[in-house]
Amino acid sequence: MMRRSKPKMCQDYLLAAPIWKTELQTARTRKALLVDQSDQLTKYGQTLSDLIADVSCESLTKFVASSTMATIEQIKTDLKSLGEHKPAQRGDVSQIINSIESRLTDAHKSIADARNQKEATAQLKLSLTNDITFAQQTLDFASKPELKGEFDDLFVKTIKSLLRRITDVASLDLWELKDKQRDGPNSEVATTRLLSSNWSSGRSYLCDGDAGDREQPTNNQL
Repeated sequence: MMRRSKPKMCQDYLLAAPIWKTELQTARTRKALLVDQSDQLTKYGQTLSDLIADVSCESLTKFVASSTMATIEQIKTDLKSLGEHKPAQRGDVSQIINSIESRLTDAHKSIADARNQKEATAQLKLSLTNDITFAQQTLDFASKPELKGEFDDLFVKTIKSLLRRITDVASLDLWELKDKQRDGPNSEVATTRLLSSNWSSGRSYLCDGDAGDREQPTNNQL
């Protein structure tokens, strides 16, 4: 068996060296990419956990769209599947990572919208609670002996009916109240706002001086 001469071996090495260097650089680049993707997947997993915790801790489940909750579950499944393989086995998952990032962004926005909606609904419920007190004060005011005859029976019956309706609406859970708003303008709330304005005008009219010295207010004034 003939041995290759040293000059020939050196020549072969010199010819192959650029190829080896290129392949080595490609391998290093691939490894860096896979390590970076692993870090991204870990970060997305933490982001997802934070979103799920926000929904649970802030009781947003019934305010977040069902499609968003389904998206969160799908992201969880995707991350679990990717985590079951080593970086070298799963290879380049750039497209999946881009998809997860986009879906996480949408989910984050949806949860933020749900949080704002819950806060707005809580403010509405507080307003309704104040309206209950306001309506009751109206009845108490109308029943004063010195104002006897200033408020007709229809007015008092209307206030009592309104008070019952407001109380029913205010007793709803926040998510139920949110759904009721979705059905369209709430007659109880709208009527209460009108009542608040008219009752204030009527009270000022009756209290600025002696009620008996003034012309009895019309239903429109009250």
